[in-house]
Amino acid sequence: MPLSTVVLNHRPLVWKTRWAPRPDFSYTREPVHYIRLDHNAADRWSITPASGDTAWSVYPPQPAFHTSADGTLSGTFEQPGHYALLCGDTVRGWLFLDPVGAYTRPAEAVDGRSFGVLPNTGRPVTDVLNAALAKLSASGGGTLSLGPGLYETGTVHMRSHTFLHLEDGAVLQASLDLDAHPLDDPGLAPSHLPRSLQPGTHRRLVYFDHVENSGLIGRGTVCGQGSELRRLHTWPRAMMQLVRAVGCRRLRFEGVFLRDSEFWNTHLIHCDDVRFSGVKVLNEIPPPCWDSAWRPGSKSIWNNADGINPDSSTRIVIEDCFFHTGDDCVPIKNTGCHLDRLADVHDITVKRCLMRTPVTALKVGTETRGGRIGRVLFDDIHIVECSRVIGVDLKDGVHAHDLTFRNIHVLRCNRPFDFWILHREDQTDQRRFSRLRNVSVDGLRIERAGTEGSNQTSHIQGRDSDHDVQGVVLNQLQIEGRAIINLADLDIETNAFASGVELMPVAPRAAGAALAAR
Repeated sequence: MPLSTVVLNHRPLVWKTRWAPRPDFSYTREPVHYIRLDHNAADRWSITPASGDTAWSVYPPQPAFHTSADGTLSGTFEQPGHYALLCGDTVRGWLFLDPVGAYTRPAEAVDGRSFGVLPNTGRPVTDVLNAALAKLSASGGGTLSLGPGLYETGTVHMRSHTFLHLEDGAVLQASLDLDAHPLDDPGLAPSHLPRSLQPGTHRRLVYFDHVENSGLIGRGTVCGQGSELRRLHTWPRAMMQLVRAVGCRRLRFEGVFLRDSEFWNTHLIHCDDVRFSGVKVLNEIPPPCWDSAWRPGSKSIWNNADGINPDSSTRIVIEDCFFHTGDDCVPIKNTGCHLDRLADVHDITVKRCLMRTPVTALKVGTETRGGRIGRVLFDDIHIVECSRVIGVDLKDGVHAHDLTFRNIHVLRCNRPFDFWILHREDQTDQRRFSRLRNVSVDGLRIERAGTEGSNQTSHIQGRDSDHDVQGVVLNQLQIEGRAIINLADLDIETNAFASGVELMPVAPRAAGAALAAR
């Protein structure tokens, strides 16, 4: 399919493309096209559709753009951010506009070449890169900067007080040799847990193991080669993550591309005070009827390529980030997958993000074994496409409370939400079940719902009188331009174990005024 022509200040720009179709893949890959630049409010953009295209638009909508008689879309972007270019309902490309001067190399950074970390050598840099990080940490810490080029590597072990800066054009890429990414010690994962409670990830590209004051920064890329690993290791799978952090404090991830993870992209376990800012999580989205478990006849569309998974962690901030994932974008969990340790999860904030996924965009669950998950905020989120907007799937005995979903705008989805107490399907003798209290959905606006043609019903359901749902407030809910006045206007299933469910409607005229004011 031909791409549009994008012109910036009379200068044509070149798209970057990932996951181009290839004959050696057993499925048709969906290519992703993007352009990344610094934002300048004075820049004049012009987007000329390819031959035969229908109307083009920018999402989130930009008031300064207009369409001329020949279909050319032109205007300015008032703010830095992440934007989708749409042809009708189809995403044709993404624009990533960074704040001017953001994510540049720190003045005190040490050049990786001084430690012998060289790009484009044709051989892995694993040993020399890990030695450089260890030496820098031992000398008091600092920032190691890698310049443009390809750095093939096995597992990278991050150190305390040490940051890895990737300059624009630097690609830290996973070796396809699985021996370069050692398996976890079998004793770390509790063997008594059922398979559905094990995340299944046993290797990773970048590993933060009980470190503090560390992170990945810059405009470069960490690439897991997930699509290649899925092709080479159909079953059993490679089960490799891009990033795992265990028992860490004060981590920062800024600006980097976290691209093409084979499994969960970024997994935080027992971490505290972690911030993601301006990060682009770019995983492959599988084609329809592609199933990660290879179940015959399945119509699933998922490959376990989650975005960022806060697990048994606290004080996590994810802001101004982009998610293009083959599974849930930000699922908040408590798995107990590391030494069977359980901990409360609280103070998780996700705000000002742009998302696309074939599964759930905003999620609590499914693994919920700990005591509590609370004080969770999703705010000012734009979703191009998802199956389910909000999922609170509580299967394992947690007390979930004070979950807020505010100012969520969705172009296309299958159904709005599920808030329910479930059981774990492979545990016939399960005795612990969850409770859910105080959920607020304030300002959810969906342009088009029911896009999959089936499974469109939302749920607010408890299990029994001791494991129930109490206090779900839906405020200013609008679907396909219609303000929802009462629950009967929704395709929703509730039961006797869901109480305190309130719909606080806004009159259609007030709804339109409120939305126009944003």
